[in-house]
Amino acid sequence: MTPSISAPLSLIQTLLAAQRAKGQQITPELIKDGVDRVLLAFPDIADEESRALLVRELEARFSVWIGEA
Repeated sequence: MTPSISAPLSLIQTLLAAQRAKGQQITPELIKDGVDRVLLAFPDIADEESRALLVRELEARFSVWIGEA
């Protein structure tokens, strides 16, 4: 994980964990929305590659499964 991705990743993960602690289900849409909002504070890395990397990492960390099993 590159240092430039570490700070936004940590921030988004903390925000999502707080939402989950309140009983909210973590969905792919919630992750993408969180990534988009946090990347506004990090314009130097706000590109599609970074966004995709953050979304994939957060989906893995929060065990979000997309599609049929």
